Amino acid sequence: MPPSATTSTPPSTLDDDVFLKAPGTQLFLNPPRILIIGAGSRGSAYAKAALSSTNSIVAAIAEPVAYKRAEFGRKYVWGEGEPGRGQAFEGWQEWVEYERGRRERERDG
Repeated sequence: MPPSATTSTPPSTLDDDVFLKAPGTQLFLNPPRILIIGAGSRGSAYAKAALSSTNSIVAAIAEPVAYKRAEFGRKYVWGEGEPGRGQAFEGWQEWVEYERGRRERERDG
């Protein structure tokens, strides 16, 4: 190898390495409240990632299957007992209706 040639880590590999070794938890001054859509493996993965790497709040679940919605909610949203108002929805459209009404009530005082 000529003296002028050097070996280095390709930038994309370096970027991935830096990302994978990023420090622990992202702390927000105003933690985001998250709606998870779907209580399957992907929804659970999103909830676990949000809770383990940030101080965000999993605020609600939108899931058409009542049993899955309840299990997910107990695990990530409301804990033991029953869901509070605005924590469980059959689908995202139901959440949108709820949220519009909530914002309207908040605006009107």
